[in-house]
Amino acid sequence: MEKVLLVIQARMGSTRLPGKVMKEVFGRPLLSYLIERLRPLNSKIVVATSTSDREKPIVSFCSEHGISYFLGDEEDVLARFFNVACMEKAENLVRITADCPLLDYRVLDRTLRFYFQSHFDYVANTLKSPYPRGMDVEIFSKRALDIAFEKAQALEEREHVTLYFKRNPKLFRLGYVPYLDEHPPYRLTVDTKEDFILVKKIIEALHPKNSLFSLEDIVNFLVKRPKLAKINANIKQKCIT
Repeated sequence: MEKVLLVIQARMGSTRLPGKVMKEVFGRPLLSYLIERLRPLNSKIVVATSTSDREKPIVSFCSEHGISYFLGDEEDVLARFFNVACMEKAENLVRITADCPLLDYRVLDRTLRFYFQSHFDYVANTLKSPYPRGMDVEIFSKRALDIAFEKAQALEEREHVTLYFKRNPKLFRLGYVPYLDEHPPYRLTVDTKEDFILVKKIIEALHPKNSLFSLEDIVNFLVKRPKLAKINANIKQKCIT
């Protein structure tokens, strides 16, 4: 499989749960679990954060653990990704958000295989009936990113990296990878206190047995514990279209 650059979009600022990506489980920040779960792909990982002083905990963590990072514009995240891609001479990029610490590398691997076997400019598993929220994967070419960087004008298109792709299906070939199994609408992302409580319980239960526990392991765990899944069942996801 061709190589890609894995870019983790991370920030300390959050209206609903400030500092969420550095909240700890077993004395480790959530960001560390995400990076651990991506290692089997053997692709370079770059944490893309902003130049704001409040990102210092993220920068310190990356520096201490030898993780590549990039400091870019706080509001123009599209420019941040463009500059990361240029710096790394990447031809294909994966956008991952740091609030998805349970992302299963197998989900990403499946999406990558589809991307490289197809002729799409942008492939995601979130365009239609999605995977559980928190397994979000987006893959796109540097060529597509160049076009978006040059043409995107709206503030929300600069803030949300892939929004310009979705708004312009005549310019870009958009592909979708569906989830193969039926499942309850679990939230496995971290955007609120309730989300963190659930993710913490999942890590505490599954990580000691297997640090690379799968999406199926998570689903099976929650199916057997419906009360846990209800912790964040009422949280509404913020959507930008």
